[in-house]
Amino acid sequence: MSVMVIGMTGSLAGLGDTIFPADSLRNAVLQDFSSSSPTLLRLRVLHPIAVVIGSLYVFWLLQAFWRKQERSAWMSLLPITLTGQIALGAMNVILLAPVWLQMTHLLVAEIFWILLVLASADQLFAIHDSDVPPSRKKSAPANWNLALKTTGHISCRGGPSS
Repeated sequence: MSVMVIGMTGSLAGLGDTIFPADSLRNAVLQDFSSSSPTLLRLRVLHPIAVVIGSLYVFWLLQAFWRKQERSAWMSLLPITLTGQIALGAMNVILLAPVWLQMTHLLVAEIFWILLVLASADQLFAIHDSDVPPSRKKSAPANWNLALKTTGHISCRGGPSS
């Protein structure tokens, strides 16, 4: 949810930067807090606030899962991608949001979202695998594959004896 809030506030910030470009960093900051500025520009300040709160939460979650012995390769890429995304956002503010940098920032945001979904899926299946008795672990992937072929969705239940 925090990543979705960051994305929503980021789209508002990007739209504000595109529709109402600033000629200097000082003027951009003044626009954020001026009561005469359009609402879109005053909402722009929500993005950095959401980024700080959401990023701290994501880093906290990553640190909590990092202690596990088996972690996903996707999870190893998440802190790198998030740190790069924060750096791109800072550059975006400093350079007054050129379109090429906004597009790069958006691309890395999409990559981060995909990595987050993949890492979450790996963690979900790792949790499920720990609940499966050892006698049934060998047949579980074949059952999942069979359930996917016959029903069109993944089923984690069932097996030869079900």
